Amino acid sequence: MKVGFIGAGRMGWPMVRRLRAGGHEVILSTRRPEVRAAAEEVGVTVTDSVRDIGDEVALIITCFFSVDQLHDVVHRQGLLEALGPASTLVSHATGAVDALQDISTDLRAAGHRLVDAPVSGTADDIDQGALTVLIAGDPVAVDGVDPVLRSYARAIVACGNAVGDAQKVKLVNNLLFAASSQIAVQAAHFAASLGVDPALMLRAVGESSGNSYALEQLRRFGDTDSFVTGVGPFLRKDVGACLALADELDVDPGCLSQLVESGPIGDLTG
Repeated sequence: MKVGFIGAGRMGWPMVRRLRAGGHEVILSTRRPEVRAAAEEVGVTVTDSVRDIGDEVALIITCFFSVDQLHDVVHRQGLLEALGPASTLVSHATGAVDALQDISTDLRAAGHRLVDAPVSGTADDIDQGALTVLIAGDPVAVDGVDPVLRSYARAIVACGNAVGDAQKVKLVNNLLFAASSQIAVQAAHFAASLGVDPALMLRAVGESSGNSYALEQLRRFGDTDSFVTGVGPFLRKDVGACLALADELDVDPGCLSQLVESGPIGDLTG
């Protein structure tokens, strides 16, 4: 299948590689010379304009850090005006639900569809075809993109028929991960204060009932400082979006909000 791709960064580039390995023809928009060179080596067609992609394909996958970046590409960089008839845009971004829904409304008014598809996992997971994709949107559009996304996804979890449904699930997931991360770092500090080597504690707990995904990631990073540096920016962005949604809907996250607001990582609310 012919697929457009925008956002070949830390997560997006391994997606492009997996799409090519899966036999898909990929047209990539990038202005980074090193990405252009690497893409051309694996047979990817490269352009420096998102408008060129809109002219060429009916399915475009985007992988951005934030929904604001998606808005910039769709509106300010002219992707919306360049899309061919009845195009489908897949967004892997996590962020504000209302902002994503606004983009979906604009696309739908022009005859296109947005698939809400935030992801959970790492670049290594993508390389292994083991990413998790949470997905929501028009059922026909969701079914149509499923075989393409399976180039790099192990699990594709249907979260609803409305754009924003998958975002809500992902934001809850990331709020829980943020709370777990505060606990994991605190546990490492507590072990050290007891005279226990934190690395030993992480190995032991990894085989015990106290294990968690956050502890596994802390163990992978090797130390608390590297872990906080690696996950902190993502956690602050998504926790802020989740708590803003809770405020908008007048919903109380309970102890989850308390855990993310204070702890050894600091205030993760934005």
